[in-house]
Amino acid sequence: MKLCAQDNLMSDAYYEQMQYVGDLRPHLMGWTALTGDLTYFRSAMEQFNNSRLPDGNITSCYPLKAKIVHPTYSLIWIDMLHDLMMLEGDKVLLESYLGEMQEVFDYYESLINENGLVGKSEYWMFIDWYVPKGGNSEVNKNGNSAILTLNYAYTLNKAAEILDWLGYREKAANYRNQSRKYSEITRKLCFDTDRGIYADDPARTFYDQRASILAVLCGAHSEEESRELMKKVLDDKTHFDSEANLFYLFYLFEAMEKTGVGDFTKELQPWKDIVDMGMSGTPEKRIEQDPRSEIHPWTSFPVHFYFSLVAGIRTTSPGFKTVCIAPQPGNLETINANYPTKHGIISVNLQFDKNKKVSGNITLPKEICGEFEWQGQRLLLPSGKTLIKF
Repeated sequence: MKLCAQDNLMSDAYYEQMQYVGDLRPHLMGWTALTGDLTYFRSAMEQFNNSRLPDGNITSCYPLKAKIVHPTYSLIWIDMLHDLMMLEGDKVLLESYLGEMQEVFDYYESLINENGLVGKSEYWMFIDWYVPKGGNSEVNKNGNSAILTLNYAYTLNKAAEILDWLGYREKAANYRNQSRKYSEITRKLCFDTDRGIYADDPARTFYDQRASILAVLCGAHSEEESRELMKKVLDDKTHFDSEANLFYLFYLFEAMEKTGVGDFTKELQPWKDIVDMGMSGTPEKRIEQDPRSEIHPWTSFPVHFYFSLVAGIRTTSPGFKTVCIAPQPGNLETINANYPTKHGIISVNLQFDKNKKVSGNITLPKEICGEFEWQGQRLLLPSGKTLIKF
């Protein structure tokens, strides 16, 4: 991450050395988890907004003389606004971008097919690196895709939370209703009730793991249904025609965080393979695929999820004013984490035994309060040091 943190956050140290918004989100979340520094975050939001085209899209790589556009990256720019809201909570900054958010959504509305799914764009709708190559499958390269539609629904939900916080309740409700509509349409057309997973196309010819991951994140199912879907996603026996590459595991970890399903240490196996290969940085793609770039920070995000998923440190209100600490240790016996926020360090020191008992302490800065969750039990956390024993 540090090698690629120069005037801007670069996508990689050798191959392209450019600032891509799709690469930035996982890079920034890892960078922020280690440093607490939001300077690159704010700079990136402004720079990419300056790249905006008349149709509402941002360019995917900026500053750059050439024009590279992935509408999926325009959605990620909005996702990053939500991340920045939760980390920093600057209402003036967010308010200044509301019109641009709507421009992105207006563009996506122009792509909707008669069946309600996101259709074909004149631009490259990059999703993830597929095997053997390419940023799309043969099924979704021309739209009519569950993944592209659920990706839109995912960002509409993020935007709704921003609008709610800024006081635009009616607009927020509209975004939320749109998200629900597209999630329901996608579930009706692409969810295979017999197999319990999603296909990426209404004809159900191609079962892509990414669609099921996004369905969990979009709230297309009830909480219990989402947990069952996640179990399917993580089950090695579930057959998918395509599985998430390293970049899209960011969303897998986010879905694990949301549902409480899965073992982070087990899902880290691709990164363990990276270490076993003797690599000192994180690559662009899975190592069995010829990763092309071997210093690619968009796959350094396990650092972020160690804090948010394993240690369970998650802000529950804009500006990190409140926090929920709900650890998911898996088979770890100890968690020691010091997470930097705008208010100071959150310190979590916990031990876990074989009987699922937990003990230790949590220290919050004076401007933060929250709660601790473990095995269905809750404990209020005031600022300062709190002893934990369940």
